[in-house]
Amino acid sequence: MTVANQSPLHTWLRRRILLQCVGRFAMALGMVGLGVVVLYLTYWFVFGIWYFAFVRLGAPAHLAPYVSAGFLVLLFIGNARTDRQYLDDLSVTTGTFSNEVVTFYLPGVGMASNINPIAPDSMHSSVKVITTLLFCGPRALVAAYRSLRTVLRLSHIDTGPVSAVIDFLYTRPGRVDFRTIAANVTNLNPVKTFPQVTQIEGVLLLRSEPAGLTISSELREELDNATKHA
Repeated sequence: MTVANQSPLHTWLRRRILLQCVGRFAMALGMVGLGVVVLYLTYWFVFGIWYFAFVRLGAPAHLAPYVSAGFLVLLFIGNARTDRQYLDDLSVTTGTFSNEVVTFYLPGVGMASNINPIAPDSMHSSVKVITTLLFCGPRALVAAYRSLRTVLRLSHIDTGPVSAVIDFLYTRPGRVDFRTIAANVTNLNPVKTFPQVTQIEGVLLLRSEPAGLTISSELREELDNATKHA
């Protein structure tokens, strides 16, 4: 087996990890910026509602900042406890003999629809849409946090054994089970190396028996170019 540090794939892997880290870090910065902007707007929106609506009803004006901050905290809690699939499951009532939703132009009025907005399921779906919009800020920051965690994991990859595994997969056209990889790649710690290998974009984890790994056609083409230039 070729020593990993002498393999051209080792140099390629280090460059690929660097690119993935840069991409993930840039994504994290973008998500942080988006999340901060959305939460900032949400804060002042709640502040305005409290100040211009509830204060007129006798509520203390000095509580507005605390109410806004508390609302943002509740958004993070709600986002963590709510199933995204539940929010994506929308249904409406058409209010006609047909269940097909129709949107049409009504002269003098504009765009209209046959959806009954006061039907229970239509109102429930509207609440889900509003909730999804409110969760945009927390979701963006959570996505940024996950991207940063990915960057941290990528930075701790032991490139020697990982490049050796990818080199071995590159010489095989299809699925390679974990036992075969462990038996043919020297100096391999399966418990540590296999999870790190799957963090490389293009390395596919195959869970069906026999469980193993393979590389995508895009990654194989990239490796072809890397070894050709080497």
